[in-house]
Amino acid sequence: MSSFDGSNGSYGAFFDITAKELENNDTSLRIDSIDIHTSKEKPCLVAVYVSKEKASHFGHETNPDAWSLVTNTTVQCEGYFKRTHVPLESLGRNLTDGNYDERLMIKPGQTMSFYVMMNDPLLRYTITKNFGEVYSSTDHLLLYEGTGVGDWWGGEKGGVLYRPRTWDGAIRYELIHSLEGIHEPVEEPDEEPDEEPDEEP
Repeated sequence: MSSFDGSNGSYGAFFDITAKELENNDTSLRIDSIDIHTSKEKPCLVAVYVSKEKASHFGHETNPDAWSLVTNTTVQCEGYFKRTHVPLESLGRNLTDGNYDERLMIKPGQTMSFYVMMNDPLLRYTITKNFGEVYSSTDHLLLYEGTGVGDWWGGEKGGVLYRPRTWDGAIRYELIHSLEGIHEPVEEPDEEPDEEPDEEP
Protein backbone atom coordinates (compact mmCIF):
# COMPACT_ATOMS: atom_id res chain seq x y z
CA MET A 1 0.00 0.00 0.00
CA SER A 2 3.07 2.23 -0.09
CA SER A 3 5.34 2.95 -3.04
CA PHE A 4 8.64 1.14 -3.48
CA ASP A 5 10.41 4.38 -4.37
CA GLY A 6 13.10 3.67 -1.80
CA SER A 7 14.82 7.01 -2.31
CA ASN A 8 16.35 6.71 1.18
CA GLY A 9 16.81 4.22 3.92
CA SER A 10 18.47 3.26 7.18
CA TYR A 11 17.92 0.76 9.99
CA GLY A 12 14.19 1.10 10.51
CA ALA A 13 10.93 3.00 10.32
CA PHE A 14 7.88 3.92 12.37
CA PHE A 15 4.52 4.17 10.65
CA ASP A 16 0.82 4.39 11.49
CA ILE A 17 -2.26 2.87 9.87
CA THR A 18 -5.96 3.51 10.52
CA ALA A 19 -8.84 1.17 9.73
CA LYS A 20 -11.48 2.96 7.70
CA GLU A 21 -15.03 3.25 8.98
CA LEU A 22 -17.04 0.73 6.96
CA GLU A 23 -20.77 0.21 6.50
CA ASN A 24 -20.50 -2.90 8.62
CA ASN A 25 -19.10 -1.49 11.85
CA ASP A 26 -18.59 -5.02 13.19
CA THR A 27 -15.86 -5.64 10.63
CA SER A 28 -12.35 -5.68 12.09
CA LEU A 29 -9.00 -6.30 10.47
CA ARG A 30 -6.35 -8.78 11.52
CA ILE A 31 -2.87 -7.86 10.34
CA ASP A 32 -1.41 -11.05 8.92
CA SER A 33 2.05 -10.04 7.69
CA ILE A 34 3.97 -7.26 5.99
CA ASP A 35 6.22 -6.85 2.97
CA ILE A 36 9.25 -4.60 3.28
CA HIS A 37 11.74 -3.06 0.82
CA THR A 38 15.45 -3.71 1.32
CA SER A 39 18.65 -2.59 -0.38
CA LYS A 40 20.35 -5.99 -0.59
CA GLU A 41 19.50 -9.57 -1.42
CA LYS A 42 20.65 -11.62 1.58
CA PRO A 43 19.34 -13.22 4.79
CA CYS A 44 18.24 -10.40 7.12
CA LEU A 45 17.15 -10.15 10.74
CA VAL A 46 13.90 -8.20 11.07
CA ALA A 47 12.13 -7.16 14.27
CA VAL A 48 8.56 -5.86 14.17
CA TYR A 49 6.88 -4.12 17.11
CA VAL A 50 3.32 -2.83 17.45
CA SER A 51 2.23 -0.10 19.82
CA LYS A 52 0.59 -1.27 23.03
CA GLU A 53 -1.96 1.52 22.71
CA LYS A 54 -4.05 1.99 19.58
CA ALA A 55 -2.49 5.36 18.76
CA SER A 56 0.14 7.11 16.65
CA HIS A 57 3.82 6.34 17.14
CA PHE A 58 4.59 10.06 17.50
CA GLY A 59 6.01 10.81 20.94
CA HIS A 60 6.71 7.14 21.69
CA GLU A 61 9.66 6.45 19.39
CA THR A 62 12.28 6.41 22.16
CA ASN A 63 10.21 4.49 24.73
CA PRO A 64 10.57 0.68 24.41
CA ASP A 65 7.92 0.19 27.10
CA ALA A 66 5.27 1.57 24.72
CA TRP A 67 5.83 -1.27 22.26
CA SER A 68 5.19 -5.01 22.02
CA LEU A 69 7.47 -7.30 20.01
CA VAL A 70 5.49 -9.51 17.63
CA THR A 71 8.24 -10.76 15.30
CA ASN A 72 12.00 -11.21 15.57
CA THR A 73 13.08 -13.44 12.73
CA THR A 74 15.48 -13.97 9.85
CA VAL A 75 13.97 -13.68 6.37
CA GLN A 76 15.39 -13.74 2.88
CA CYS A 77 15.66 -10.11 1.82
CA GLU A 78 15.00 -9.69 -1.89
CA GLY A 79 16.76 -6.40 -2.64
CA TYR A 80 15.74 -3.25 -4.49
CA PHE A 81 12.20 -2.92 -5.84
CA LYS A 82 11.19 -6.43 -4.75
CA ARG A 83 8.96 -7.40 -1.86
CA THR A 84 10.53 -9.08 1.15
CA HIS A 85 7.83 -10.96 3.03
CA VAL A 86 7.87 -10.80 6.84
CA PRO A 87 5.37 -13.03 8.69
CA LEU A 88 4.11 -11.70 12.01
CA GLU A 89 4.78 -14.49 14.47
CA SER A 90 2.76 -13.18 17.42
CA LEU A 91 5.56 -13.61 19.97
CA GLY A 92 4.12 -13.48 23.49
CA ARG A 93 0.66 -13.31 22.00
CA ASN A 94 -2.53 -12.60 23.88
CA LEU A 95 -5.30 -14.48 22.10
CA THR A 96 -8.93 -13.47 21.81
CA ASP A 97 -11.74 -16.00 22.03
CA GLY A 98 -11.35 -16.51 18.28
CA ASN A 99 -7.64 -17.36 18.63
CA TYR A 100 -6.51 -14.06 17.12
CA ASP A 101 -3.66 -12.05 18.59
CA GLU A 102 -5.48 -8.97 19.88
CA ARG A 103 -2.36 -6.83 19.34
CA LEU A 104 -2.77 -7.36 15.59
CA MET A 105 -6.50 -6.63 15.55
CA ILE A 106 -7.75 -3.20 14.52
CA LYS A 107 -11.34 -1.99 14.58
CA PRO A 108 -12.90 0.65 12.30
CA GLY A 109 -11.63 4.09 13.25
CA GLN A 110 -8.69 2.77 15.30
CA THR A 111 -5.04 3.64 14.63
CA MET A 112 -2.21 1.11 14.98
CA SER A 113 1.51 1.91 15.00
CA PHE A 114 4.38 -0.25 13.75
CA TYR A 115 8.11 -0.13 14.35
CA VAL A 116 10.16 -2.16 11.85
CA MET A 117 13.86 -2.49 12.68
CA MET A 118 16.86 -4.31 11.17
CA ASN A 119 20.38 -5.00 12.46
CA ASP A 120 21.87 -3.55 9.27
CA PRO A 121 20.89 -0.31 7.46
CA LEU A 122 19.00 -2.13 4.71
CA LEU A 123 15.43 -0.91 5.16
CA ARG A 124 14.20 1.44 2.45
CA TYR A 125 11.77 4.30 2.87
CA THR A 126 10.80 7.40 0.94
CA ILE A 127 11.36 11.07 1.72
CA THR A 128 7.96 12.76 1.81
CA LYS A 129 6.68 16.21 2.74
CA ASN A 130 3.86 16.09 5.29
CA PHE A 131 4.46 14.07 8.45
CA GLY A 132 1.26 12.58 9.82
CA GLU A 133 -0.72 13.11 6.61
CA VAL A 134 -2.32 10.25 4.68
CA TYR A 135 0.15 8.91 2.13
CA SER A 136 -1.88 6.08 0.58
CA SER A 137 -4.93 3.94 1.21
CA THR A 138 -6.76 0.73 0.33
CA ASP A 139 -10.46 0.01 0.61
CA HIS A 140 -9.93 -0.69 4.30
CA LEU A 141 -6.76 1.06 5.53
CA LEU A 142 -5.04 4.45 5.58
CA LEU A 143 -1.23 4.70 5.71
CA TYR A 144 0.38 7.88 7.05
CA GLU A 145 3.73 9.55 6.45
CA GLY A 146 5.98 8.53 9.32
CA THR A 147 9.52 8.40 10.66
CA GLY A 148 12.84 6.91 9.57
CA VAL A 149 15.16 5.49 12.23
CA GLY A 150 18.96 5.54 12.23
CA ASP A 151 19.49 3.47 15.40
CA TRP A 152 17.48 1.42 17.87
CA TRP A 153 14.76 3.54 19.46
CA GLY A 154 15.98 6.62 17.66
CA GLY A 155 19.42 6.71 19.25
CA GLU A 156 20.42 8.99 22.11
CA LYS A 157 17.60 11.43 22.86
CA GLY A 158 15.98 10.58 19.56
CA GLY A 159 18.85 12.13 17.63
CA VAL A 160 18.52 9.82 14.62
CA LEU A 161 14.80 10.08 13.95
CA TYR A 162 14.15 11.40 10.43
CA ARG A 163 10.86 13.05 9.47
CA PRO A 164 8.91 12.91 7.32
CA ARG A 165 9.75 9.49 5.90
CA THR A 166 7.26 6.98 4.55
CA TRP A 167 7.90 3.28 5.00
CA ASP A 168 8.11 1.30 1.75
CA GLY A 169 5.97 -1.80 1.92
CA ALA A 170 2.62 -3.51 2.00
CA ILE A 171 0.26 -4.68 4.75
CA ARG A 172 -1.42 -8.06 4.39
CA TYR A 173 -4.60 -8.41 6.39
CA GLU A 174 -7.81 -10.36 6.84
CA LEU A 175 -11.31 -8.96 7.13
CA ILE A 176 -13.02 -10.41 10.17
CA HIS A 177 -16.78 -10.02 10.18
CA SER A 178 -17.20 -12.21 13.23
CA LEU A 179 -15.08 -14.57 15.29
CA GLU A 180 -16.42 -17.44 13.19
CA GLY A 181 -15.61 -16.09 9.75
CA ILE A 182 -12.59 -14.58 8.05
CA HIS A 183 -11.59 -13.92 4.47
CA GLU A 184 -8.30 -14.49 2.70
CA PRO A 185 -5.53 -11.90 3.16
CA VAL A 186 -6.07 -8.70 1.17
CA GLU A 187 -3.46 -6.38 -0.23
CA GLU A 188 -3.18 -3.62 -2.77
CA PRO A 189 -0.58 -3.64 -5.58
CA ASP A 190 2.47 -1.44 -5.15
CA GLU A 191 4.08 0.74 -7.78
CA GLU A 192 7.64 -0.35 -8.51
CA PRO A 193 9.88 2.46 -9.86
CA ASP A 194 12.82 1.67 -12.08
CA GLU A 195 15.37 4.20 -10.86
CA GLU A 196 18.15 3.52 -8.34
CA PRO A 197 17.60 5.44 -5.06
CA ASP A 198 20.04 7.73 -3.28
CA GLU A 199 21.78 6.43 -0.16
CA GLU A 200 21.32 9.34 2.26
CA PRO A 201 19.11 8.82 5.34
